[in-house]
Amino acid sequence: MVDHIKIFIVIFSTFIGVAVVVYIYNTAKKYSYSFLHTLSKYTIFYILIFLGLAIIKYFEINISDNSFPKILQSPFGISSLLMILIEIGLIVYLIKTVFNFLKIELSSQFNKIIITFIIFIILSYVLKLLLPIQSSIYKWINTTHIIIWNNLIILEFPILLGLLLWKKANLGDSRKKIISAFCWLFLSRYLFVALIILTIKSQNITDITTLLLSTGFFFYMNLLPFLWVKYFFIPFAESRIENFSNEDSLDKIFEQHHISNREREIVHYILKGLTNREIGNSLFIAVPTVKNHIYNIYQKLGIKTRYQMMHFIKNYPQE
Repeated sequence: MVDHIKIFIVIFSTFIGVAVVVYIYNTAKKYSYSFLHTLSKYTIFYILIFLGLAIIKYFEINISDNSFPKILQSPFGISSLLMILIEIGLIVYLIKTVFNFLKIELSSQFNKIIITFIIFIILSYVLKLLLPIQSSIYKWINTTHIIIWNNLIILEFPILLGLLLWKKANLGDSRKKIISAFCWLFLSRYLFVALIILTIKSQNITDITTLLLSTGFFFYMNLLPFLWVKYFFIPFAESRIENFSNEDSLDKIFEQHHISNREREIVHYILKGLTNREIGNSLFIAVPTVKNHIYNIYQKLGIKTRYQMMHFIKNYPQE
């Protein structure tokens, strides 16, 4: 009974996780920071991990070993393959988020390495299905898969710790603060896990206590990205927008780069964090028209994104 309730809690918390992803996605559209886009994808993979574990647990509880095909069983079949691929996606987008934080462009070799690793995992699973269970190659592949499945997600810890300890000097104090907050918040999950493990090892642990800890754990995990975006990132982004309020500097940019009056209005709205649709509603023009104006602005300033526009204006020479 308790196991079924846990599965329900995981699924319910998954819906909260989906709402958090939508929130991050909408925030990314408004503020156009590259690390928000990768963070939203990282959160999606985190949700998939919990959902996958809940599905596996459901089958383990409700389907007998005889009726549960071996190819679907964990850690021997497709379920473990899918979980490993999800964990790879999780680590990849965490790495991309870290590099976006540090304003470092990932080499194209990174994607090639990841694709090669994924192909290796898939081919090894296919090979395992063709081999007899008694063969040494089968046992070696199976052991490798179990090690990868159980330990891949742990790579999060050194990645977050490395980001916390190594922040580039040219990032600025405000950006360093939101990076530190991100690292501490996401590392706090491991303290939560340690607390649960210590509590479970206690001899006086009850099913209700386990259930309450599990509930808190799942909800906390899914709410972490929301907490960081809401209480750390947005104040950071808004403070940066306020720094662009020097009208003399903007007028100088507008004149030197031949920005029209309509384009100037749009730049002001962009700096306030409005979306294309919100800009269109404010100026009573269609969204495609807004996009055309923004494209022209980008061409004149030699930029490609809203973030680059903010960076361009902030660092524009005053003399």
